[in-house]
Amino acid sequence: MPPGNHPPWQQQDFVTITGQDGLTWGIKDFISDSVNPLFTKLDAAWPDVIAAVFGDHADEIRSKHWINEHTDEDNDRGLVTIQWLRRGLDEILCDRRFHGLQLHQFIAEAVAPSREILDKASFRLAFSLAAMIGVANSYGATGMSGRLRDAREEVGAGAGESEIIQAFCSAYACRDADGHEADTTRLLRRGFGLDSGSLPDADDLGHSGRRIRELFLLFPWEAQEPFQVLGEFALDNDEVYPPVDD
Repeated sequence: MPPGNHPPWQQQDFVTITGQDGLTWGIKDFISDSVNPLFTKLDAAWPDVIAAVFGDHADEIRSKHWINEHTDEDNDRGLVTIQWLRRGLDEILCDRRFHGLQLHQFIAEAVAPSREILDKASFRLAFSLAAMIGVANSYGATGMSGRLRDAREEVGAGAGESEIIQAFCSAYACRDADGHEADTTRLLRRGFGLDSGSLPDADDLGHSGRRIRELFLLFPWEAQEPFQVLGEFALDNDEVYPPVDD
């Protein structure tokens, strides 16, 4: 498909950097821990890029130890405060050649482990997998697994997929609902079919509530759509990772 002609549901924003968790960046809102894996893969596929972008700082950016030393989970601290790193990462993120690389890392960090946990739990819904991937985006795969376990404990032994996923999504949506509690409750009750009516507007929800709202729109709960197979990303030839030879 020619560039720019992808249908709306296939169009994604390759965002740059925001000052959350020390450094949050890219298509997945990766956290600082993802910087070293990104540069390791980048270096292997495009060995001249790091030196060209970071110059005298190339050895630092290649060092996992250096990255770890300068990571800070407090907002607007750590890696995000280093100007040359911000500028270099921004240059890389905005280069079409590395779009596929970001998505490759997204699969490794969020999609693949979520799919594995879905299978182990014997869950069957596309909604469940999408919810797990979304939470893994925020907490990492290990954190997501722990919150799924918390949801299972909350609803009790013998509960099925439906009850567990509802508790799982509710906890996630409510985690940053300060000031939006009533609308978040309305979102969850209407999204899960417990009340009738339209979903609240995105502006009336917290960050996590907006993510769950998108989940309801993309995978309507009432459809109970079974998960079948993962789709393919719509990438142009110059975005594919590993890069293809001309």
